[in-house]
Amino acid sequence: MRRRAFLGAVGASMAGLAGCMGQPEYNLSNFSAKGASGPFEFDASLDGGGITVDSSGTLTLTLTNTQSDPITIKSRTFWPFGVPRLSLAEEERQHDFQNTNTTRDNGFDSLYDVLPVRDKYEQSEAINVSAINEPRSIELELAEKAIQPDKTITREYEIGGRGISFDGTYELYGFDGKPLFEYDAGNGFEPFEPSVTLKIERKQLIPFI
Repeated sequence: MRRRAFLGAVGASMAGLAGCMGQPEYNLSNFSAKGASGPFEFDASLDGGGITVDSSGTLTLTLTNTQSDPITIKSRTFWPFGVPRLSLAEEERQHDFQNTNTTRDNGFDSLYDVLPVRDKYEQSEAINVSAINEPRSIELELAEKAIQPDKTITREYEIGGRGISFDGTYELYGFDGKPLFEYDAGNGFEPFEPSVTLKIERKQLIPFI
């Protein structure tokens, strides 16, 4: 191919990628999930090693009642896991913003938190999620229901690139600093707080020359 034709083809290709290259992309790695003590088998999985502002990875949470009796689960609004959030680990938060109060009245920190989104959010009046996956409003009413013996509950959440401010290790929490849910196996309600972490890292895109 002649040099002029080659440069023309490269120029056309770069022009087509210009919109995409201006959007941040992220790697998802170092995923870890550990169940909490309690009468459940808990598992979490992550599908997708990279995300952008227009595509997402899928976080799947699974819970099984391993006991011979039903167990009552109490969560906030969306049963059984409530409205989980990914929060940047405390030790990795940026020092430049340590005196900035970004936490909203509803308990979501717009700077350090990422909201994994379910399709049920769009169908509910309890939560109104903005274009960058920040909850503009949320009503965390209690939802209480029993999970039967050997019953498995699975919920999928999308993690998108919108709303991510910092690289680092993120930890899964319930909304407003609460546990994912509380359960009563016959001795009163107790918190269920598994450990789920993942690393979000901005990809190094090829710069324009």
